[in-house]
Amino acid sequence: MSLPVYLNTYMKQNCSITLKTISTILLSAATSLVATAEDAAPESAAADLGAIKTFGWMVAQQSVIPMEFNAEELAAFEAGFEEGSTEAGDIESMQAELQAMSLYLQSRMEGIQARLAAEQAGVNDAYFAELMQNPDIQKTESGLCYTIIEAGEEMRASATDSVLVHYRGTLTDGTVFDSSYERGEPAEFPVSQVVPGFSEGVQLVGKGGKAKLYIPSDLGYGEQVRPGGPIPANAVLVFDIEMIDIIKTAAAE
Repeated sequence: MSLPVYLNTYMKQNCSITLKTISTILLSAATSLVATAEDAAPESAAADLGAIKTFGWMVAQQSVIPMEFNAEELAAFEAGFEEGSTEAGDIESMQAELQAMSLYLQSRMEGIQARLAAEQAGVNDAYFAELMQNPDIQKTESGLCYTIIEAGEEMRASATDSVLVHYRGTLTDGTVFDSSYERGEPAEFPVSQVVPGFSEGVQLVGKGGKAKLYIPSDLGYGEQVRPGGPIPANAVLVFDIEMIDIIKTAAAE
């Protein structure tokens, strides 16, 4: 499924990182490597060590935002990981420690997330301030910015319709995160089942028309992004869209 057609509810249910997720990842990472000295091979091949290093990278990447450990904190994390990898611990006896860990991680993540969001908000505000210097750019009441390249036919899609569109989605730096053109075929989807900015934007252009959308974070994916995915949290989304067809619902007809 292409990125623009992800349901907001799907993103919220499946893509937000919670403390339970982090705790599960860390505990699974540690307990899955439990081994005894007798079972361990005396030496590890370079390829094996590379795979293990990649595994450590993957564990770190499972958090949408970096934990920003300093050297002392990273050493503590590595010590705990080493103990969990080489000692058969009793998780039941560690409930108090696990609860303290969850509370600490939650507090730390919330602080980092708030700072990163504030920094990104400043970047986004500057981007839109510069964008609005272009007289061809229009802005809706919701905050969606757009320019109509070709108006197309008079009929427009409504929120209850489906549309067939070609599109290219990029970040503000030009990085392409999704493109129906690259797949070689347009995408069909209900107007109501895309992010709000995209939904509003496709209703502004008629069949055969073209437009460029500049979608603020709060009308896009916001913080609800896929871990490790191509769209960072609180990103502005830029879409070039081409309206191939409008599929009216039976009720609308």
